[in-house]
Amino acid sequence: MRPRFARFITLGLSIVLVAFSARVVAAPPNLVVNGDFDHDLAAWVRVGSVANSLWVPDDAEGDPGSGSLLMQTRQFPVSLQVVRRQCVELDVPSHAYAVGARLRRDLESRFDGGVFAVFIVRDASACAGAQIVVGEVATDTLDWSLELLGVVVRRIDPVPKSVEVVLGVYKDEQGEGEVLGNIDAVFVRADGLLRDGFDGEPPPPEL
Repeated sequence: MRPRFARFITLGLSIVLVAFSARVVAAPPNLVVNGDFDHDLAAWVRVGSVANSLWVPDDAEGDPGSGSLLMQTRQFPVSLQVVRRQCVELDVPSHAYAVGARLRRDLESRFDGGVFAVFIVRDASACAGAQIVVGEVATDTLDWSLELLGVVVRRIDPVPKSVEVVLGVYKDEQGEGEVLGNIDAVFVRADGLLRDGFDGEPPPPEL
């Protein structure tokens, strides 16, 4: 039931997609609104009505003035539930993106499972149109982990116009009890860690 990690779909593109854990240094601006969940869940639209989700004052960096999103699965069945969603507009398309989040499974979880974030790059604004590439990060660890994906688009056709970010929680076993988990520091950054590719070649022409 765990989401497929670092899955990607391409439609006539040349794309490199890698997953790794690292610390971001001098990162470009975050295009996600309220990705740090500083005070509430503003800008994150609730999806469905089954899984519980709420803001809690439990920050990934231990900041007493900030918080995170806490999610909880249904009690009995095996499940994978999308809980919150946000559409990120790409006003200035780039050939490189860094996306990711900080995630952890809560100590109160009674079954195996975890939390995930999915990033769906689309060829139209408002998160409409076809999927260009889909990347997923997930964790089932009890400690906060920073999970990142780097996306390099060598030739952009169609041009990425928006990124749909969906957050959720999953449970691997059937039985009485829930899986709980937190997500914090969700980000989408243009011209990020992989702007120059992996092999020393010059970057593609700017749009």
